[in-house]
This record gives sequence, C-alpha cells and structure tokens, in this order.
Amino acid sequence: MTFARYLFKKIIFSFLAFIIAFFLSYVFFFIVFNNNQKSIVEGFFEFTKDIFYGFGKIHNSTIATGFDNSLKLFWQYYQYSFFYIIITLVFSYLIGFFIGLIMGYKNGKLSDNILSLIVFGAVSIPVFILAPLLILVAQNNDLPILFIKASEYGISWMILSMIIPILLLSILPISFIATTTKNTIIKSLLEQYVLQMKAIGLSDYQIFKKAILKNIIADFFAIFIPLLLITISFSFIIERIFQIPGQSLLIINMIEIKEINVLLTFIFWKLFIFLTLDWLNNAIYDTLNNLISTSITQSFWTKKVEYYFKKLIGRKIYE
Repeated sequence: MTFARYLFKKIIFSFLAFIIAFFLSYVFFFIVFNNNQKSIVEGFFEFTKDIFYGFGKIHNSTIATGFDNSLKLFWQYYQYSFFYIIITLVFSYLIGFFIGLIMGYKNGKLSDNILSLIVFGAVSIPVFILAPLLILVAQNNDLPILFIKASEYGISWMILSMIIPILLLSILPISFIATTTKNTIIKSLLEQYVLQMKAIGLSDYQIFKKAILKNIIADFFAIFIPLLLITISFSFIIERIFQIPGQSLLIINMIEIKEINVLLTFIFWKLFIFLTLDWLNNAIYDTLNNLISTSITQSFWTKKVEYYFKKLIGRKIYE
C-alpha cells in the first residue's frame, strides 16, 4: 500500500509539473509572438480547448492548405526525430552494454585500457571534426550522405541514409552506458552478498544472472532520462548537418513564421513524453530494486541451507 501511495504521489507531482511548465511556456510564447488582443488566461484556455481538436488551426495560410491542424504538422516533422532517437538509443544500449561488460570483467587489464581509450577518445573529438570523417567514410562506401525519405526511394534507402547520423549521435550515449555498466559490475563484485555467493559455490555466470545483471538493468533505468536529454540535445545539431527534416527544422520554421499553436503542440508533447517516461522510469527502478533485494536474500539463504544440508548428509554417510 505504501508503494502504491508513493506512485500515486508521483503521478500528482508529475501532473502539476506538467501544468506549470506548459503554462509558463504558453506565457513566454504569448509575450513574444502574440499579435491579437486576447488576454493570456483567455488565450491559454482557448488553446486548452483546442487540444481535443488537433491542437488548434494553423494561422499561416500557405501551410494551412497542406495540414488541417497543428498536430498533423507537428507529427509530419517529429516522426523522423522520433525514429532517429529511438534507433540511436537501442543501438547505444546494446553496444554500450557489451563494451561495459568487457571493461567491467577485465578491469585494469589491456582490453579494458584499449576499450577505454577508444570510447573516451571518440567522445573527446568534437562533432564538427567527426562529422566530415564519417561523411568521407560514407562516400567511400556508397552510402547516402543526406537524409532520404521513405516516400522517395523506399524504407531501405531511408535506413541507409540514417546509418552515419546514428553512429555520430550514439558516440556519447555508448560512452555513458559503457561507463555505467563497468562501474556497476565493479561495485557489484565487491558487494557482501556477491562475495557470499562465491563462497557457497555459485559460478560466475550464476552470480551475473542472479545479481549483477539485475543491478545493471536497474542502473540503466536510473540513467535513462539524463541519457535521453543528452541524446535529444545533440540530435538537434546532427539533424541540421544531415538535413533530417525533424524537430530542429520544425522549431526553426515555426519560430520564423510565429506559428504559436505548432510550437505549443511541440512543448505539450515533449513535456508529456518526458514526465510520463520519468514516472515510469522511477516506478520500474524502485520495483526492480525491491525485486533485486528480495531475490538476492532468498537465493542466498536457499543456497546456504543447501550447502549445510549437503555437508550434514555427507558427514552422516562418512560416519
């Protein structure tokens, strides 16, 4: 019941944070872009009502001919950023996990030093230096340099055109995830319950499966929101380099023509996604921690009872 109450409080706080942040965003855009005589409160409630009707109309007559409402225009651009960021994060988690696994179990050895040099060396190189190098690699391997829409040449060409941007964007997340994995392994191997597992005869694989892997997964959830923020921040730059028609282009164009409804739609969905993910992330992280502590305790005492039972049986047979 206490845990359920905690989750309910998190929902309430997230909802209040959403309302406050969205209202402040509206006030900012209202002051900067508003051209009518409506008050801030009147305009805010009018937009809130329009949320149920595609987030309001588009004021620019040229753009309005192609899109019925602000939501359709927002998704037309945001779908590419969404696809780009999701693929990058999945790729980064997989590669970062395996690199961190090697670094953690080979800590202080040659393989750890080489991987650390590669990972942190790549992160230290600025984007404006790495981007031309990767573009050169793409040209030599006949890969598309600029983004290609699926509607133009098919989904396969779109994926090929995303390879270099994904590699470039994933460098920092891979480093972050690999470091987290390595540190979690090193810390876990020194924990008392892991040492006790070794003492009662569990193999390295059993210890990894029962304790260390769960700790790594829990820590992955703990770093997810900061990692997402970092990835999104860098994606704005890389989208412009490779001309991906995503959220960066949407914001630039909408600010230029002062399309307040589309900008508010962008803020609304960003806040909703972040706060929802933050709530889910905290809930899953806390649940995993409870499961880890419970399963470790149960596993330890089960193995300990088995160990002493076998010793007792062996002694009686010997006698």
